Parts: sequence; C-alpha cells; structure tokens
Amino acid sequence: MNPEILDVKDCLVLIALRRVSSISRVASELGISQPAVSQRILLMEERLGCCLVHRGQGRSRVSLTAKGLQAEDVARRVISMLGSLSDELNGAVGVISGKVHVATVYSLGLHSLAGPIRQYLEDVPSAELDIEYMRTDRVYESVLSGESDVGVVACAKDQRGLTIIPWIREPMVLVASPNFRSSLTGPFNLADLQHIPYIAFSEGIPTRALVDDVLRRAGVHVDIRKNYDNIETLKRTIELGFGVSFLPKTTVLRELRDGVLCEWKIDTLEFMRPCGVLLPEGKPLSRATLAWIRILCPSTDVSAT
Repeated sequence: MNPEILDVKDCLVLIALRRVSSISRVASELGISQPAVSQRILLMEERLGCCLVHRGQGRSRVSLTAKGLQAEDVARRVISMLGSLSDELNGAVGVISGKVHVATVYSLGLHSLAGPIRQYLEDVPSAELDIEYMRTDRVYESVLSGESDVGVVACAKDQRGLTIIPWIREPMVLVASPNFRSSLTGPFNLADLQHIPYIAFSEGIPTRALVDDVLRRAGVHVDIRKNYDNIETLKRTIELGFGVSFLPKTTVLRELRDGVLCEWKIDTLEFMRPCGVLLPEGKPLSRATLAWIRILCPSTDVSAT
C-alpha cells in the first residue's frame, strides 16, 4: 500500500469510528475537530477510491461500509504492529511499558481481580492497567472490536474471533440477612428455597443463567421478588431482609465478616461459578498484555495464544 494513502491518525480515526459510530466522539477521543475528522474520511475515500462510511441525512450515528470495515481491519493491524515495534525496542532494555485496557464486570473487577491488579502494579510499574466495568455482552464486543485488550467474565462462552482461557472457579453461597425472618432452620436443601423470597440477578446475566440451571435441574422453582444487574444493589437488598440469593463468595467476604450477611449451608451442594479470560483470536499481544495474562493464568502458555 502506498504510504501516502493512510497515516497513523487515519488508522486511529477508522478504529475509533468503528467502535463509537460517532464523528463527534471520534473527534473528542483524538483531540481534533469534527471537520478535521470528516476531512480525513473524505481524503481516505478519495485515495482508496471507495466509500468508507454510510451517510444519511439526519443520522447522528455513522457506520463503516464493507470497504470501511476492511480498511479498519488493516488499520488495527498497522497500529498493533507499531505497538509491537515499541515493545521490541523497549524489550531490548528490559522495560515493559504501554497500556493494557481490561474490560470486566463489576462482580469480578471489584473483588476477584483486586489481588492480580495489585500484583501487576507492583511487578510491572512502567505499564498502565486500565480497568473498565461493563455488562457482559459489552465485554465481548469490546474485545472483538479492539477497544479492549483483554476481557474477564463469568461463565465464558465460545464466540467466533475470541480465545478463551479458563481462569478461576468461584464458590457460590446462599446468603441472607441475619435478621431475615424464616421458619426454616439449617442445614437446608434446594427444595427449601421454594418457600422463601428470592433476590436474583437480572435475566441475560450469565450468573443468573448459571443459578437458574442449577435450580431447574433440581426441579426447584423460586419466588423471585426483585432482580438487579448490579451486584452491590443486590447485596444491599438482601441486607435489608427482602430475600435470599446465591452469590459468588468472593463478593460477600466483607459482609460475612462484618455480620451484615450470613451464609445458609445447602446440603450436598457444590456450586461453582467458572470465570474466563477473553483474548482477540490471532492478534499479537503486547508485552504489557502478556505480563497481565501471565499474572492471571500463570500455568497458561500465553505466548502461543
């Protein structure tokens, strides 16, 4: 490709445009004016001889055409190669630098990832770890689009374009407020849950599907009184005595320690939540990203991923 056709900023414009679908947001992210972004797109189209974006009167969002998507794919590879070059040059003097953007959900980011984050900041002080919290579906989208370098989710599912590395298995525990009024006394079995109010994760959240599957296989139908997509709101509702719920134990350790929640033991139930790491399939990983993966999954040969 003629080097005069695209430069680095053109590549960044294409990548950002695919991610945010808004010329104004692209301009804000890159620190240039909206007319400058529009002008770059027009010049790229002129040089490449094809239309890169769909245009329509009155549309606040723009999207890339099929040719635009092809150009954006090349742009991402160019930026990735430039990042690899920087890594190689820094590697010559043993320095790991750069930014690692990690997309994850609240329940993992605020609890299970706390230890790995501290270790990374201690072991790789020259690199920057950027943690962003979002819904599970957005984590997948973010890694697929190149917006994030790594995703960390519960109940990871295979998806085209992504590599999944198993991470940890978190124990799930049934918790309630110590003041929750119930005629039941432990130890409990799953069938007992049919007689008491239940607080659930919102539908569409993988942990909700995991709990639903366990209950369904046991033939148990719970009385769901409230449901939330935010685990902190869910915990506060349980603390107030509105019902009980299965939650990852790592997310309620402080509440169990402080006595604001208590664990109800379930007979013969070993209930675990599997968590996984998402990586873009076939994309070279920066040394800073490799260092993060090796802290999360030390037994995995991430160099071959």
